[in-house]
Amino acid sequence: CNCTALKSVVIGNNVTTISTSAFSGCTSLANVTMGNSVQTIGGYVFNNCTSLSSITFTGTKEQWNALTFGANWRQGAPVAKIICSDGEINLS
Repeated sequence: CNCTALKSVVIGNNVTTISTSAFSGCTSLANVTMGNSVQTIGGYVFNNCTSLSSITFTGTKEQWNALTFGANWRQGAPVAKIICSDGEINLS
């Protein structure tokens, strides 16, 4: 967290959990790609990632919707949709 130089990250297919605050405060982080093995996204993972415009999930929309999300997992991040292998999910 708080790495201001990090611009992009790929979370591999063997990762099941993204821990609380993992990328919190990474203000230059713009793009995240995560493998379909992710099952849990902890709280505040993308908190104040003010440049985050794209999250790609290599699984399906159904798999994304089955994930467990921690509190405020994307608070302060402008990302508006998740790009899945079978379409997009709009975040509200």
